[in-house]
Amino acid sequence: MVEKILILDFGSQYTQLIARAVREANVFCEIIPYQKPFELEPGLKGIILSGSPYSVNDERAPDVNIQSFIKQVPVLGVCYGAQLTAKRFGGKVEKSNKREYGRAILQTRKDDDVLLKDISKTSQVWMSHADTILELPAGFELLATVRRQPYSLTGTYTYVRSRELENATRQDAPLTPRRSAGVVGMWERKEVGRVGVEFYYTGVQRLEENPFSDTSEPYVIIGILAERQFGWARLFVNGENLTGVRQTRWSPIIRSTRAPDGRWTVDAWAPLEGRNINGGIRMRF
Repeated sequence: MVEKILILDFGSQYTQLIARAVREANVFCEIIPYQKPFELEPGLKGIILSGSPYSVNDERAPDVNIQSFIKQVPVLGVCYGAQLTAKRFGGKVEKSNKREYGRAILQTRKDDDVLLKDISKTSQVWMSHADTILELPAGFELLATVRRQPYSLTGTYTYVRSRELENATRQDAPLTPRRSAGVVGMWERKEVGRVGVEFYYTGVQRLEENPFSDTSEPYVIIGILAERQFGWARLFVNGENLTGVRQTRWSPIIRSTRAPDGRWTVDAWAPLEGRNINGGIRMRF
């Protein structure tokens, strides 16, 4: 008799990662779609309910009758799976006031529970969800909570070498920067506000049928966001392209003669408008 863990997949992008973690513990793991019937075989030692891109409150949210098997085998709900379990047993699941994505801190409440064995008092975890469990069902026990770090920093770098055959020679594809990068920093505190800054770099691009230049100029765009909460209202100011980057700083957009395809303008390879600052009030009812 083979002992195994069964994962009911609700469409999570991390289902395979969960299965890999189980298999690395030398336990056989099987993944099936949530709607596929299954039997409670003697070798089945537990069921994992995966995450999902859906909300449990969506009209057509994936569902499974957890009550039909939870008394026979242990059940672990991950993200959507935990929220679905809470809702099915009478808990309260609602949309968060902001989507939670990225690094967070898991803080244990009950260290002697078997589920938290060998887990430190505080651990770094990663989250990706828009709903939250506001009230636990009757008979459920809170073992740990998650809080977001007030600071986050995300960096990206992209290298693309896209070439195509043109006039019997291979050249870089037009309007495709070989190098681009971005850095986004954010400070955020619940019920208080947030401040963010972003930097984006776009490298040199090959231009096609541009009478002014064969290649573009590299440029950097900077943006900021500041938001302050006052009860049910949020005041915000948003600054975009604060460096004032415009394609016309380097070359005209209007051609002196019409192109063979009939156009009077060249291709856009940079922002056509300068800096933009806007603000407003967001109200929550």
